Amino acid sequence: MKTWYTIKASVQPQKPTEVMIYDEIGGWGVTAAQFVRDVKAIGDGSINVRINSPGGSVFDGLAIYHYLSNRKDVTVTIDGIAASIASIIAMAGSKRVMPESAYLMIHNPWTGAIGDANDLREQADLLDKLGETLAGIYAKCTKKTKDAIRSMMDAETWIDGATALADGFVTEVSDCQPIKANIRSDRFTRAPQSVVQNAAPSELEVDDDVSWVDGPSVSYGEIVEISRNGTLNVPDAGISIVATPEDPAALVKKYQPVAGTDAFIEGELMVGLNFSQITKIEDLKVIEVEDTLEQQITMEKLLNALAGVGLVPSAQIDEDAAVAAFNTAFASVNEAHKTAIEALTCERDALKAKLDEIAKSEIANKVETAIKEGRIKSELKDQWIAQIAANSSALELLNSIPAPAIGADPVGAPSEKPSVDLRAEFDAITDPKKRTAFWSAHKAQLLKS
Repeated sequence: MKTWYTIKASVQPQKPTEVMIYDEIGGWGVTAAQFVRDVKAIGDGSINVRINSPGGSVFDGLAIYHYLSNRKDVTVTIDGIAASIASIIAMAGSKRVMPESAYLMIHNPWTGAIGDANDLREQADLLDKLGETLAGIYAKCTKKTKDAIRSMMDAETWIDGATALADGFVTEVSDCQPIKANIRSDRFTRAPQSVVQNAAPSELEVDDDVSWVDGPSVSYGEIVEISRNGTLNVPDAGISIVATPEDPAALVKKYQPVAGTDAFIEGELMVGLNFSQITKIEDLKVIEVEDTLEQQITMEKLLNALAGVGLVPSAQIDEDAAVAAFNTAFASVNEAHKTAIEALTCERDALKAKLDEIAKSEIANKVETAIKEGRIKSELKDQWIAQIAANSSALELLNSIPAPAIGADPVGAPSEKPSVDLRAEFDAITDPKKRTAFWSAHKAQLLKS
């Protein structure tokens, strides 16, 4: 089985055993547990852990760090690059060495996640805790405070040998030339160009997997055609890419990412790119849609749920039939919902009309009672009913009108003027007959003012 580390025992007993981590940590189905078992098997002698890695599994890397930091006489040598969780493993050595032009990189832990809001919040909380743990390890080994380390992690900081020595990330700088470290261009946002190399014209071939910058993100695909001179036409796009021997052009079948995983499926879109725009990707995981167990499980769960509420006849139907059945059932449910809403609206309107009739009947009864008691004039019945229906305060006014004295006239229709204004108008009348008529017409309101 291919692994991301190798162990080379020295033929000279006085020299340390070399443990080389030269790939992505935790890949190839090999875990930290296997790494620890293999290192333990060489005994308690001194070891030199040589690193040229872009990082990998955070939890595997932490397990390796804790194991190595508890061993005696561990030297760590950064041969080319120790990025991400590989830089944490580098902190495990009591002696830490790197060439001046090698790189150590620290950043915040990240992950891909799927689920509901609670699932994503849990992932965010976990990443925060991991970030604190990693910052604590860096701070313990260096001359930096934890807050300063967190700022460096936030910014994705690349550190060369001289800076690493000055800040305490390493204990010495060697004069060796670092091993070349080619990393995926999409993996980090601020990687020095010296460690991210686009493929030379002779290095790319048909069927190679590649990545390229695509707007704000990075895309992936497989080369299906190469032109080293002239033009390369992109199907269905109406464009051509100019190819030269110095910068050939490639027709690339774009991959589609599978959400929540590091896998891709083949897409239909063809993209034309020059070699200068693309980077070769090794061991990219490309899978067939029908072979994705996660998608099958998700579809089974969805079909079972839809069948459980009657939106599809059975969970044992194909996707096209399920979609058709769902659309039919949804349309039926939607129509039933619309009919129910219309029926409720009609019922509401009928009830409102009935309540309005009851209210009008009660108002009419109160006005007729006031007329029988001689409190208002009978010819003004309709005016009083209209006023009370429009403004409930008119009913209060009607109830406040007392029974008239023997020989007195009933009160007229209610005025829309405030009582204070009516009182001022009454006080301004000097003619006795007009004052009496005005009093009779507005008696109830004048008595309240």
